[in-house]
Amino acid sequence: MQPAATTTAPAAAGKGTGRQYEDFTDLLREGSKELGQAELLIANHFTLQDAVQAISIMDPRMDTGVNVPNADRGHLAVAGIADKTEWSLAEITAICDQLIAREMSWLSGQLVAQTVFTCIYMHDIPMVSSTILRTFMQALIRHMALARAIIMKEQIYFEEDFWVDLASFSLDESAYGNHIERVYTTLISNVQAVIDSGAQDDKLLQAMDPYVVYGTDAQATLAMTNRLLDRLVFLQNATQLAQHMFMVDLDGIAQSIPKTRDALAAILKTPIEFNTDAAFDQLVNRKRFAQCPPCQASKFEAASELNAWMALLGHVETVATWPVTETAATIMETAERFTAKAQTTSILVKSFMHRIFVQDESLLGKTPMQLAVRDLILSTVSPPYSDDMGERIREIFDLIVSRCAEAFEVNLKLFCYNRARQRRRLVRVIENWELAQQELEAYDLELHETTAKTLGLVDEDEAQGCPYYFSSWIYTQKLSCLSLYYSMGFELELYSVNEYPMIFWYLNYLHANLADYVARIHAQRRSGVDRQPQSMSVSPTPGTLGAVDLKTRLVFMYQLETSKKLIDLGLLHITRALRAMGLLDIIDFGVYSESVHYQKRFKLMGMLASPTLLQVGEYLEFVHHSVSRVPEFVESATLAFQSAKQQLEVLLKGISQDDRGHDAFKEETQSLIKVCISNMLSARTFPWSSSPRPSETPSDTQMRIIANQRRVLFEFKYHPAYPVLVRSL
Repeated sequence: MQPAATTTAPAAAGKGTGRQYEDFTDLLREGSKELGQAELLIANHFTLQDAVQAISIMDPRMDTGVNVPNADRGHLAVAGIADKTEWSLAEITAICDQLIAREMSWLSGQLVAQTVFTCIYMHDIPMVSSTILRTFMQALIRHMALARAIIMKEQIYFEEDFWVDLASFSLDESAYGNHIERVYTTLISNVQAVIDSGAQDDKLLQAMDPYVVYGTDAQATLAMTNRLLDRLVFLQNATQLAQHMFMVDLDGIAQSIPKTRDALAAILKTPIEFNTDAAFDQLVNRKRFAQCPPCQASKFEAASELNAWMALLGHVETVATWPVTETAATIMETAERFTAKAQTTSILVKSFMHRIFVQDESLLGKTPMQLAVRDLILSTVSPPYSDDMGERIREIFDLIVSRCAEAFEVNLKLFCYNRARQRRRLVRVIENWELAQQELEAYDLELHETTAKTLGLVDEDEAQGCPYYFSSWIYTQKLSCLSLYYSMGFELELYSVNEYPMIFWYLNYLHANLADYVARIHAQRRSGVDRQPQSMSVSPTPGTLGAVDLKTRLVFMYQLETSKKLIDLGLLHITRALRAMGLLDIIDFGVYSESVHYQKRFKLMGMLASPTLLQVGEYLEFVHHSVSRVPEFVESATLAFQSAKQQLEVLLKGISQDDRGHDAFKEETQSLIKVCISNMLSARTFPWSSSPRPSETPSDTQMRIIANQRRVLFEFKYHPAYPVLVRSL
């Protein structure tokens, strides 16, 4: 139901805004009677977030009108910042720890008003009497501004990743002068001088901070000063690292990360036991962040946030090595596996990835994107065409490379988003590959006919049928995206265990298609690589894979996809057995049946011209069997796992341990071998005969199926997309 629009009429001259509003509350009340449970009547311009803010939930963090005890304490504390003139080194150091940790919480998606600026002293930094804390907070503002600049420049975030609104706070470092770096360096020098003197020189202690009350125990003061220096050095190195990330200075990043990591390790080894409650107030900004969209607030733990800093440094270090270690042939799978393993990485790392992938229209900042993709395609499929075959041949080839480079770049940048967004955006990527495949099939056919009829450069046997060099390469990219799309459903916990049979049914089909096409490209490449004209080849660039390496990767890819096909088959047989026992059924509600569910789950496949959509009737016929066939299914599953394990072991032996380009294959292979072994052991020990399908009334059957849905039958121990059967019910 659409809400009624307001009617406007000219208002009296000189009154209001020139509009007259009509109250339609009664109309809304009448219309709301037609709404069912969980339905909402809302205007197009009034978002769901606005609606949530309008509803009072009696939480002082969102409802600014709630009367909370001592509600003005935050404002009173801000007003009294200048009155605090005595500090301890332990207090300052503990506050620094909290600010470093809360900055990571902000980079992890929390609101700035609920993290860093819950510190009372951040509200009026110039009025803080402590030289150390004031300078540290000014430097922190600078680091936050740099991090935000990196994120804002790439524009790949969503609300669950990063909320850009600063709730009227400012990260303008110029407000504190243009000498922050010099003042901060001077502070570190003063702290180091105190340490060098053994914390026994009163003049040096006063120069470091005249408002700190030092105790009589010089050793305790020295130990705390060392801890303080670790915090100061960490922020200094982290700021330099952010500068290098913004400028994409890979050498500078390589130099800054070890220093930053060492300082952070020292912080983690020396936690400060000091109560900082007086310096932080979770409700001081409630009137600011109450106007922001509701954000899921997680419990703040400084230790876990500091560990998250360590993970962030490792992620940045990994991404910064890609321009050196990766090529067009390897970067796609490397990026996918990185995001699968580092799902909790912050938006700062994702933005840096986005910057690294394409710099000045060059892949990884090394080779122009079109040139890199051109080299990849030619080295992979080895088409028997050359630049001297005519103007039309060159024109077609330029169009093909341009289209492939565009689709390749969109696919690559997909991995800069969080895992849930990746799956949603994969639909568009797959549709993009589908359109590119249709276009390239026409170009492939034209190239084939031109060379066959006019130049006679194609074998007589090939003249009978177009080999589709370029569209075959596109098709393998599309199949890889399709298998990733359905595999990611396991990672994101989108599938009920009752859906596993249909998912493995389809994954088996997709991996079989992908293995067949990789074999087809390999066969075409073997026949065409010897006659490939040099004029079509891009001159080798440092770091690119040669012909032998690409051939090896095609073999590895074929073996891996064949092994996955067998694992899919093994899990499919396992789920068939469980289904025959009555443990994996989908309730038929009449209108919403298993057939309807199958069609909705594989709706994407119906939108594509290829591969052919598997019909629901074939699936139901395959999985519907009596309990008497359970031993047969278990035996078939065991054989499939055994065959997959043997192929994977052969693949593992063929991977060179020192070849960095095959590390991703090696890691994947090792985890899949564990999946095969565990499932073979579980298949032998699982009580297959203990729960035969009983004869029950329909209502009892539905209750049993609901109970089965809650039972844990599989666990993902070794691989995010391939589960292991539990050994007992």
